[in-house]
Amino acid sequence: GHVVGELRMIDDRGETDTRRVQGASCDEVVQALSLTAALALDPSARMSVPPAAPSTDEVATRTEKDQPVPAAVTTTAQTPSASASRLVPGFELGAGLVGLAVLSGSFSPGIGVAARKNLGRDGRFRPTLGLGLAYVRNDVLQSPQDAEVALAAMGATVCPLRWAASILTVQPCAHVLAGWLSATGRQVTHVDTVDRSWLSAGLTVRAAAFLGRGFSLELEGGISAPLVKRRFFATVPSNVVAETPTISPIVGIGLTYAR
Repeated sequence: GHVVGELRMIDDRGETDTRRVQGASCDEVVQALSLTAALALDPSARMSVPPAAPSTDEVATRTEKDQPVPAAVTTTAQTPSASASRLVPGFELGAGLVGLAVLSGSFSPGIGVAARKNLGRDGRFRPTLGLGLAYVRNDVLQSPQDAEVALAAMGATVCPLRWAASILTVQPCAHVLAGWLSATGRQVTHVDTVDRSWLSAGLTVRAAAFLGRGFSLELEGGISAPLVKRRFFATVPSNVVAETPTISPIVGIGLTYAR
């Protein structure tokens, strides 16, 4: 006996606002929701007062040919998605698990935290600058045979582009990682630990799925290349027991909070 319409809007803080309207006809409900959406997107908008809803008798006697086609149906269908693509948070904080190959033939998992600043809000060119800290070891998932290493590093990222569709956001990024590498020999008569600097650069792709209330699940993967080659040997330089790889895969998964 009646028509119910629902309008759901997500603001730049990730909060959801839902409006429900009940009316006697689809036209009446669409006009009310169109006005609500227009005022939410542009509070300074000036809109004419919609025509009065027809009475029950008039609706019953009207033919399908006489029903007007409201222009608001077409404009409202595209406006929310266009607005959602422009809602880019200004600041993001993230934490999660990271991993990369510090030595050839082994993988070093660990933890990382990051802070990011989004500089643009319109178009695809919306650069993001980030700083982060990471700590990884190669003895977390397995017991290394030749050398045990730990890397503590600070990273900087630049993501020049951003593609957003519904709840998914994708960004290509370039990064630089600088820190301190500590290696301890294993299966040797005299165990020794050496510390060396670490510097690498690479490219990654970051994908984030919006969960609500400002939180997103984020996945990142790519490659990194150590810019300084390190070799660790026992007894004589020709007896190399471990070395840094030419190309290192790098992955990460975590949660981010944006506002």
